[in-house]
Amino acid sequence: VYGRKEEILALLESVGQKINTSFVERVNLTLRHLISRLHRRTLCFSKKREYLMMACWVSLNSVSDALWGV
Repeated sequence: VYGRKEEILALLESVGQKINTSFVERVNLTLRHLISRLHRRTLCFSKKREYLMMACWVSLNSVSDALWGV
């Protein structure tokens, strides 16, 4: 969970006081769908951890840009 403490508390008040498992699993599914290196039973992989981290960063930024129009 990222952001300032006040923003996080405000979001939690609107949906409840705990982070639901479905929210976490939705993020996992979205990442698996977008990043072929995270697919199950695939031949795609990253030889270096930094390549995987860069692929995740690019995918997450493109999703956040599309959702929030940043």
